[in-house]
Amino acid sequence: MGNFVKRNIAVIAAGAVVIVGGSYVGAKALTAPQQVTLDAASTSPAPASSAQERGLVRGEGVFARRNGTVTAQVNRGVLQSIDGTTLVISEADGTTQRVETTSDTRFRRDGNKASLSDLKAGDHVGTIVVKQGDAYVTRLVRAFSPGAWNSRRSQRLQRRGAANL
Repeated sequence: MGNFVKRNIAVIAAGAVVIVGGSYVGAKALTAPQQVTLDAASTSPAPASSAQERGLVRGEGVFARRNGTVTAQVNRGVLQSIDGTTLVISEADGTTQRVETTSDTRFRRDGNKASLSDLKAGDHVGTIVVKQGDAYVTRLVRAFSPGAWNSRRSQRLQRRGAANL
């Protein structure tokens, strides 16, 4: 386990920052009422509120390591369902992502070790998927139940002050 952490520390650290720091925005955008306005000149939705625009919804990065580079993807949003071993995640921009898990995928829920069967629809989730050869493999799924999510949200708001949503 120690070697795994040492080999993947950059990916783990980047993923943790993105998942923990940005998950609130994605979940807030998914639970907030959506308002779309169209006019004759445009068929695109109205811009999202400032709270919805902040934070990473999904992304990919290449991280330098001692023995080369590693490519990692991050997805976050609200878990809609689990289809076999595949997570169906609704993201803040309205995109639905399907993230396949394996027997090697590590799960955490509300800060504790978990398994795929512990995850529930409505959980706020973040995933770290690492490229291996031509395929991507899900390394980590971090989930928060709605209660734990709201508690974390309250703590963040207290630290930042309600004006900085």
